[in-house]
Amino acid sequence: MSQLQSFLNVLQPTEISKLKKIRLIGKEKRVFDFIYSFRYKELPEVEDICKEMEITSTHFYKICSVLMDKFYDELIPERGYNLLFYLNRKDLYNHFTHEMLMQEKDMLKEGETKAVLEHFYSKCFELLQRVSAKNLDEDLIISYGEKYLAIKKDKKEHDEFYVRNSFLATKLYLLKATRKAMSVYYNHSSGEPQKVIQYLTNNLELIEANSAVFSKEELALTKCKIAEMYYMDSEFEKSFEEYSANFEAYSDILENDFYHHAKFAQVALIISKYDFAKELIANRFNIFIDSKQAGSGTMGSLLFAKYYLLTGNYDEANKYIQNAKKLVSKSFYIQYEFETRILENIYFIFKHDFKQAKSLLKKNIKFMNSKGFNLKNSEMIYVFVLLEEILKPEFRDRNLNNRLLTKLDLLHNSYAAFYGKIVDMVMKSVSKSYLIVNQ
Repeated sequence: MSQLQSFLNVLQPTEISKLKKIRLIGKEKRVFDFIYSFRYKELPEVEDICKEMEITSTHFYKICSVLMDKFYDELIPERGYNLLFYLNRKDLYNHFTHEMLMQEKDMLKEGETKAVLEHFYSKCFELLQRVSAKNLDEDLIISYGEKYLAIKKDKKEHDEFYVRNSFLATKLYLLKATRKAMSVYYNHSSGEPQKVIQYLTNNLELIEANSAVFSKEELALTKCKIAEMYYMDSEFEKSFEEYSANFEAYSDILENDFYHHAKFAQVALIISKYDFAKELIANRFNIFIDSKQAGSGTMGSLLFAKYYLLTGNYDEANKYIQNAKKLVSKSFYIQYEFETRILENIYFIFKHDFKQAKSLLKKNIKFMNSKGFNLKNSEMIYVFVLLEEILKPEFRDRNLNNRLLTKLDLLHNSYAAFYGKIVDMVMKSVSKSYLIVNQ
């Protein structure tokens, strides 16, 4: 896949419309039309394309580069950091890093001031840590962190502390110190969400009072983080309200932020705003699903699977579950791997294929244990345990023991509330099946 093709694959219809209005002539138009005709399809080999167009491969790559420049100018005319932010949010890692290196080269060649370079290195250091997990590059992150520290004026101890801790977080993630890394993350994010909300609210006041220092993006993302913390604290209606206000006020900035789109959609599913959730998922994730993006495509597939399970279209749910299975990266997206397995189990229960559901449960619990997760350190494994109990022949919806009822209640009042909701539906489905069979 060429960089031009992968770029076109993730553009929204409004963005494509803008590009089609650019006046292209001659071979530029031919190359654009040809590659656009292969959107979401496998592109022929470069030599075959060049043979058909009667140009050399060097000429072909040059045309693609010129087209990319024209498209960047049309979509992000101010370029600079805004373009880096845009490519980062589109999950276009190769485009992002190429553009970052080119901007750095130009700045050094033009003799930019240390203040400008300090700001550039600081932003690059942050963006490099916001990429999809499969693209995290520890060496590159460290390199830009060191460049930032080397050029920073009036460097303080807390600056080095900030960079060192970012290194540590990246290493934990890359080394897959799963239990420890996830424990650190969840203790910070969901252990005391009200305290985190207070910290973020204080930050927000500073950002709003110093608009000349902080960007609009930083303002929008801080507000979204507050909405996320309400979600982590089980204040789902409040979270939905905050996300709704943010996406309305900062639609241009958040258009390509698939992480908060996913959280927003998840909250909508939890509070039964199904039509809203479906539209949100389709508008944000269809492009990534169609272009088979490993991170955002998997996320979108899982959200659609959840939507269709909740609304009773089980075959459509399974289509997205199978798509997620193809896209998920077992090395990095361990959460997606867990969710794909859970949702597939639930699909077979809803289809009343209890034999297959039981067989999968055994395999999935074994898989969870092999990754270091058990009843003592993971709430998610309780979903499997609850499903295992529900599938026992003697099950009635009133017969969950107190320990499991407590765990089900915890699911309902946690970041995993979707699974509390779906387990309730599973119990009703199994009970109904039992009544039909025994009438």
